[in-house]
Amino acid sequence: MTTVAPFGSWHTPLTAQAMVADVKGLHDIRSHGDILYWLETRPNEQGRTVLMVRQLDGTQREVTPAPFNLRSRVHEYGGAAYLPCDAGIFFVNFADQRVYRVQGEHIEPVVDNDPDLRFADLCWDARRNRVIAVTEHHRSEGEPVNRLQAFGIGDDAGNLTTLHEGHDFYAAPRLSPDGTRLAFICWDHPNMPWDGSQLIVMSIAESGEPEEEMIVAGGATESVLQPEWLGDEVLLFLADSNGFWNLYRYDSSGLYCVLEDGVEYGGPPWVLGMRHYAAVGEQHVVASRHGPDAQLVLIDTRTGFATPMANTLGATSHGSLVKWSERLCCIAENPTGLPAIVGYPLDGSDAAILQEAGHAPIESDDISQAEPLSFPTRDQHGAFANFYPPRNHRYEPSPNSNPPLLVISHGGPT
Repeated sequence: MTTVAPFGSWHTPLTAQAMVADVKGLHDIRSHGDILYWLETRPNEQGRTVLMVRQLDGTQREVTPAPFNLRSRVHEYGGAAYLPCDAGIFFVNFADQRVYRVQGEHIEPVVDNDPDLRFADLCWDARRNRVIAVTEHHRSEGEPVNRLQAFGIGDDAGNLTTLHEGHDFYAAPRLSPDGTRLAFICWDHPNMPWDGSQLIVMSIAESGEPEEEMIVAGGATESVLQPEWLGDEVLLFLADSNGFWNLYRYDSSGLYCVLEDGVEYGGPPWVLGMRHYAAVGEQHVVASRHGPDAQLVLIDTRTGFATPMANTLGATSHGSLVKWSERLCCIAENPTGLPAIVGYPLDGSDAAILQEAGHAPIESDDISQAEPLSFPTRDQHGAFANFYPPRNHRYEPSPNSNPPLLVISHGGPT
């Protein structure tokens, strides 16, 4: 039975405590071998972020016990704070910003630094037994200095080698499988990375020293995202030279757009390590298409042929894409539930939820679903908004009652 009452007077069972009682944040999925990794942020542990793993048989465990807290402060927003590889798992600890390595049950620091030197976006160089990372040095005066640097494991642990410097910001160092070329993104003030950035490919000598480099894509008004090697000779990335972040391929035949589409396949890189697509074969990737309806799309990077995958769970967004076993795994969101790690089998069979962020603290009948709006602005452009109408299955509004309107606008610049 419903109660008739004016808008604004409805009782809600939703409380601040209920919002975090059975909820955890899920982000930054990775895979290596037969293991799936992700970060889990726990409000009931003062927001500590832990590394979780899942085996093929479904067993899960926590890798980083308290007080370890995985979070980088590079660019302040951080991101990409860990890396699983053949040499173990490397991660950045929030309190001291040091890089640690996990081998079995043993955890030890591999770099001796103070918190003024920060690390993120780690990349394993197996050929030279070292880690390549974005570093950020905070000095007593002036702006922090960003670089691409490498540090060795074993006898050379802690000795930093500078591979590239001179730009205000760096991101996404990605080494070709044969270890001969390093791709990375850089940009400078006053640009944000979604305004304009450059994709550079640099040759690496057998000794590990940087050699010649070339700008592959990007510029002051073109933004580049997520470079990924598909074998030794093919580099994929997202760029918005046509007005939308679409997929590009750079190989011995040149540079070309794989699939020119009038929608986004990427998004603003608020943090490091965001992944909008994942390689699933020698020439195929699965990408997240941000059209009117969220889609996962299987794309042939040679022909540009695209095949939508079935959205059997009704997700409205897909992020942090990785291939694990014969599945495409990602963090999926939907309007009436909390985010979840979902596995989409590549053979087209039904998707499965692998890990949930928790349970919604209110019933789905009480969750307001957004209604998209657009309206003209004074400069003759368009602005967009989401309207969330009042919703509570226990109440009906009184006649001639109007709901209070709360307007929330993000002032930027991010």
